[in-house]
Amino acid sequence: MSKVSAKLVTQISVAVDNVPGMLARVAKAFAESQVSVEGICRTTAEFGNIITERFIVDDVHLAQQALISMGKRYSEEEIIAINSSDGHSNLLALVAKKFGESGINLENFYYSCAGKKDKTTMYVAVSRENLPKAMQILAAL
Repeated sequence: MSKVSAKLVTQISVAVDNVPGMLARVAKAFAESQVSVEGICRTTAEFGNIITERFIVDDVHLAQQALISMGKRYSEEEIIAINSSDGHSNLLALVAKKFGESGINLENFYYSCAGKKDKTTMYVAVSRENLPKAMQILAAL
């Protein structure tokens, strides 16, 4: 079994119009601000034409400034970055099983943009009250 490590990271969520080119505009604003995107998750529109884009970035402050300059509202949330040398499916199965057995619901999850086969980073959002418990479980893996 692979070694699993976990740390808390800041996820930035941005509500945007679901129109062609919107992600390109946000990505360009980040690039112009020297912000590297390490993880991204984009939802489909459930109500109207608004979607949520979630980002893990290397510099939260610069990302905030880029979004403000675009006039975009955003929110921040602490989530867990889980690293493993195991494959995506194995990591997902392990984390989902351990959290499920402990009554922790996965509110959101997605993988890193790195695309390296020998290293997987999975980003997991759980409720704020379950963060300490989730980190304890991951530390024991």
